[in-house]
Amino acid sequence: MTSRLRLQLEEASRRKLEFENLANDEGGFAYKLASLSMASHIDDLAQQSAIEASSLAFEHIEMRLIASRFSDGSAPLGLVAKISDSFRRMVGLQR
Repeated sequence: MTSRLRLQLEEASRRKLEFENLANDEGGFAYKLASLSMASHIDDLAQQSAIEASSLAFEHIEMRLIASRFSDGSAPLGLVAKISDSFRRMVGLQR
């Protein structure tokens, strides 16, 4: 679970408890609705967390440079770095 998702889940749980306490103390319908809304939000965050946990995998991308200067199987690292950086930005991966 990412730290952002963990913080959101902690905050939502804290607010749900706060709304439950206010609903019990004051009996307000709005607080009950807010508590139910927070419960739904917590469920959504838990689902996001489960999806995120299951999708943490390494993916490999094969890159082929086809040109006569690469026929010996080697390429300058600077060129490979430029291509991979451009690809990273195109796909939207964070550094």
